[in-house]
Amino acid sequence: MSGILVIAEHRRDEVRPVTLELVGAAQSARRVPEERVAVAVLGAEPERSVPSVSVAGVDEVLTVKLAAGEFDPDAYEATVRALIEARKPSLVLLPHSIDSFGYAAAVAAKSNHGFATDVFRFGYQDGALVATRGGYGQKVSIEMDFPAREVVILTLRAGVFKPPGARASPSVTSFAAPPARARLVSRSFIEASAADDVDMTDGIQGDSSEHPRCRIAKTIGHPRMR
Repeated sequence: MSGILVIAEHRRDEVRPVTLELVGAAQSARRVPEERVAVAVLGAEPERSVPSVSVAGVDEVLTVKLAAGEFDPDAYEATVRALIEARKPSLVLLPHSIDSFGYAAAVAAKSNHGFATDVFRFGYQDGALVATRGGYGQKVSIEMDFPAREVVILTLRAGVFKPPGARASPSVTSFAAPPARARLVSRSFIEASAADDVDMTDGIQGDSSEHPRCRIAKTIGHPRMR
């Protein structure tokens, strides 16, 4: 097992800044200069994001075409597992985000990989990977190691690692996504403002008690549905 795999995160075809922070973290995690860093872009049109992730430190961009236009945790889980099996990286970096909550733990658990979340520092000590994350409400720092794990998956805290500034021309390779049974259907995308929470009943008109979002809202006790 060798190499570092970064899973890009994007919203509506725009790569999120944390993805480049992962690349910066990957650069510092290289144990030898020859260790390769690959960035995987998953989506309906992954090739559109290639220029955004073509930055210094990236040796290869893997484009994976998915059927779903928006984020699908089942497709991501199946694809990331397939990527790890095919590429055999020793380290996999993901953003610590609402998206990775939906698939990262499942990938690690099903494949028996090492796993740590919300990591803000990591490195190698005597050849072994050690990751640091907060504990007890961020009152203490906890160091984690991963004995006997050939692959380790880390979700990294945003705003900690410096993104690379220079551009690059990495190779681009297409990777076929494995079949995955989706357990959810994306109906619409609601952009949250900086000041407001998203109301799951926004945009629903009239008597809509049977609308899927309204049924969920009623289940969790949304004020509009009481």
